[in-house]
Amino acid sequence: MNREIRLQNREMPQSAHHNAGGAAIQKIMKKQMLLAAFSGYNARLPGNIFSSSDLMKLLIVVFVLVTGFYKTAQANQPAFTGPNYSGKYSCEGENQKVGKYKVDVTLRLNLVASSGRFGAYEYTAETENGIKFYGNAVSLGNQLAASYYLDTVRRKGEPTTALATARRVSGGRWSLRVQYFEPDDFGGNNGSETCMMQPPEKKKPVSVNTP
Repeated sequence: MNREIRLQNREMPQSAHHNAGGAAIQKIMKKQMLLAAFSGYNARLPGNIFSSSDLMKLLIVVFVLVTGFYKTAQANQPAFTGPNYSGKYSCEGENQKVGKYKVDVTLRLNLVASSGRFGAYEYTAETENGIKFYGNAVSLGNQLAASYYLDTVRRKGEPTTALATARRVSGGRWSLRVQYFEPDDFGGNNGSETCMMQPPEKKKPVSVNTP
């Protein structure tokens, strides 16, 4: 009886050893098969994909697809139907620190980003003493919001934030009533501006010299 138990105990490790060895061999065989498959695929890469002519074809196909997707997205976007506030405005403003001042503001509609009643604009401004600002504005109906920086430190620090209400005046022009907050290290500054769209510049007639 004891001898049978000892024989069984001796056979158990051998059986476990054979099973472990078989599993290890199977893992090695799987790795070799994967390596062989990858090697065969990798051997085809330089000739079929990364040759100069095929790479150029691939880039052209990608460019055409991206351009098609972009045009499709634009076609599906609703056309801009809101009021267009593009133009140059003469503004008179006042704030707690500077007092009264004058500034010229220019808005340019970004048609790519404008859709439906929503309008997106590039915002630029220059004060009477030559200080320039740059930023962006958005509109929805007769309400506008703007965010802009000193032109010399574009998108650095904290921007000035403004809200405006637009009103149509004579000659089809727009007037803007603006309230803004200008941050600084001492709690900030707030002010207001009244802006009137300048009339469009008249084109000078082209003179033709006749012999």
